[in-house]
Amino acid sequence: MPRKMNKYGNNKTPYKGIMWDSEGEALYAWELDQKAQRGDIALWIPKPRLCILLGKTKAESIFYTPDYWVVPSGLGHRPEDDSYYLDFKGVITPAFRRVVKMWKLTQPYILRTVNKKGEFTTWADGVIQAEKEDAA
Repeated sequence: MPRKMNKYGNNKTPYKGIMWDSEGEALYAWELDQKAQRGDIALWIPKPRLCILLGKTKAESIFYTPDYWVVPSGLGHRPEDDSYYLDFKGVITPAFRRVVKMWKLTQPYILRTVNKKGEFTTWADGVIQAEKEDAA
């Protein structure tokens, strides 16, 4: 029986016990493993879940799960200063753009995407938007 495809034509693909939404996500997870083995990055965590908008209850809160959390290698810095959240994206959807807006307002973390060509885009630089406006 063929694997179920999602609306973008991607096949869910397993890698190391995790079911990724696309073959591209699974291949990039493998690539992150290779980078960690070479020492290019210190570590990566799959599918970290973050609350990007806190409601009065958990049910009223909005959570987002990027594909990866990446910590670069190197000594003399705190991982949280240089780490970033990364999503593998074939298509930038209106829903993702809404997530980016909420992220910029609430998260002091870097958010990037990578596509199948290996091209990176930084969507949020780790400075909460309100803090930027206060500094101006």
